[in-house]
Amino acid sequence: MSAATAQRALLRLASSAFKKTQDSSTPHGPKSKVLLNPEPKRDEHKEIVDLELGKIIALTDKGTWARSLYTNLVDVSEINAFLESIDEYDTVLKRWLNLPETASRPKEETLYQPIVTIINSILKRFVLSDGEGGELLREAIDTHKTNLPHQAQDPTNLQSRPDVSIKARGSSFQEPRSKPGHPRLTVGFSNMSSLVEVKVEKSETSLKDQHLQVAVYVRQIFIQQPNRQFVRVLLLTEQNARLYHFDRSGGVYSPDFDFHKEAHTFIRLVVGLNSLDEATLGLDVSIKWTVKHGRKKAVNASEPAVRSIGLLQQVTQYFEIRGPASQCWSVVDPGTGTQYLVKDCWRVDDRVPEYEHLEAAQGLPGVVQMVSFEANRGETKGFRSPFDITHFDFYNRVADRVVMNSYGETITKFRCPMELLYALRDAIAGHMELYMKQLLHRDISTENIVLGRKDPDSEPEQGCWGMLIDLHMAIDVGRPGPSKDWKIGARLYQSIAVLLTCHYPRIKLAQDHLDDLESFFYVYTYIIYGYDESGFPYPVHSTLLEWMREAPLSAANNKVAFLIRRNVPQSISSRWPKPCIDLLAAYRKFLLPFVLQKRELIETELENKDEEIEIIMDGIDEQYDAVLDLFTQAIEALKALENTPPAEDVGRKANRFRTPPREPEPPVPDAGPSETRNLKRTLDEYPEEVPEAKRVDREEVEDVQES
Repeated sequence: MSAATAQRALLRLASSAFKKTQDSSTPHGPKSKVLLNPEPKRDEHKEIVDLELGKIIALTDKGTWARSLYTNLVDVSEINAFLESIDEYDTVLKRWLNLPETASRPKEETLYQPIVTIINSILKRFVLSDGEGGELLREAIDTHKTNLPHQAQDPTNLQSRPDVSIKARGSSFQEPRSKPGHPRLTVGFSNMSSLVEVKVEKSETSLKDQHLQVAVYVRQIFIQQPNRQFVRVLLLTEQNARLYHFDRSGGVYSPDFDFHKEAHTFIRLVVGLNSLDEATLGLDVSIKWTVKHGRKKAVNASEPAVRSIGLLQQVTQYFEIRGPASQCWSVVDPGTGTQYLVKDCWRVDDRVPEYEHLEAAQGLPGVVQMVSFEANRGETKGFRSPFDITHFDFYNRVADRVVMNSYGETITKFRCPMELLYALRDAIAGHMELYMKQLLHRDISTENIVLGRKDPDSEPEQGCWGMLIDLHMAIDVGRPGPSKDWKIGARLYQSIAVLLTCHYPRIKLAQDHLDDLESFFYVYTYIIYGYDESGFPYPVHSTLLEWMREAPLSAANNKVAFLIRRNVPQSISSRWPKPCIDLLAAYRKFLLPFVLQKRELIETELENKDEEIEIIMDGIDEQYDAVLDLFTQAIEALKALENTPPAEDVGRKANRFRTPPREPEPPVPDAGPSETRNLKRTLDEYPEEVPEAKRVDREEVEDVQES
């Protein structure tokens, strides 16, 4: 049996298993409906956080969990002695004296300084102050007028102002970066152990808005302290306290309690939420930085799975609270100097661990290779009250860590068109290899395709110019049913069928290999529209913004229109050599019949839906071959156009076909093809051997394309 015949047999075997078991996809959560805005206003930001988090669970334990926390940190006798010794508390009245009573209808701004004073008195008594120069290792600061900068996936000017921030010093904290021309910030989300939101008892702010305001702050703590496992904060009024807890399963809050009468509980919470023990704070202590002059300079980690390693830098970040929180670190073995990639992830406990998929992928070209793993490093249910882990909105998540061979940066760091095409072709070939192992990736994005070269002077192995990483969302095509976890993925790269199943949640149509091949197309489109041939980035194009921001149905319709559209704006096509633009057009033409057929299956009640799906799936080997051939043809055309060296010399001689970076052009409105440089072929010029989805009228498709 030839290699091609064996490959065809394996693909069809996997396709057959898929058809028998996959009648529905993993459910899509409401986050899929969020309307994104690069610079959301305050209410818009709350809406985004609301949709990301889902329901913040209300504990109905009458305060039992809050009272049970941190009892081992401070003895009752110590608390009694403290309360007797300070002027701020009256042990007879059982009241913090510097706070006004509710009957006086205090204003919120009158509460900030008294609360800061109370918290600092607790910290000075129960938290050591042995920092450099006698500085407090924990200190409450009034920040209700201080703009603390946010971090986001894209550059942002967003800021917010927690009422009281507890500044922390230690191996997991660093001072925030101040903007040029602005005063130096000494406290920010990157160096606070906790915070306090302040309200008055008769506040006009709704309970939900209070939750979301706290969540906006907590989200930034998770982002700017990447080794956070959970965050706990307090909301205080002049009379009552409320405890919030957030982890990768979402959020929960306690009933309000009178922190005057229950001063012991309040003091223990202040001490525990700001403990010098970073594990108590909810930090992963297997990762530690060396901090010099307030900034993190080096990182070290010690884990059984990775021995003792030096962490060079964080490669990927996670920008939400709830979810897998996949984060990658570039590391080096100090003994051998070998670089590795370490990935931390919180999976829903019913999902197959990523390390099992990586074990199945051992030896596959174009797919990341695992070195070792450490399973079950923690569970979110272990951080929570036993009263809320049975709630129907709670999904327990388990922490896993995998160590993988190190590769290059993400595919958006390509240096030339040739490297881009080789990388995408090899990543798609790797996807096919995975499918022959009966694994479907399901989360194709620019972040999950990395370059095979480790440094500018290195060459990747044959077939490994581009590598697929992050198999967290992968499924065994023969699995018995979907996970209860939300299948989210990045909206920008979701296929039209996936978007439509978000809009029509009752539709049972599983995500398949064609959806992933469509996602590869959107990765390529994102790069063509967002960069030039040298890898120089441009502002996000309006077409891509529509895909990122729209509700699922609108995004799906916009993508259909894009696939039908014949032209590429001249402002885009002029930045790339002709073979790259031709590839975009040919890839479009390949996808369109399948997209239209799957849309019909979703939007109409066809009696023979299963038969139609089977017809589509039966062509799986031809479909992969067609897409790979498109890239091979484009590579050969690029070689001919630029007289480039052979593939094995691309990494060593990339500068021979690299276009020097140039200054960004001002935004140009979409335009039709240039009259002097038509970079696109007519519909009749595309290769006829590209297979089409069966039972779709070619004339109907061409009529749509011509319109």
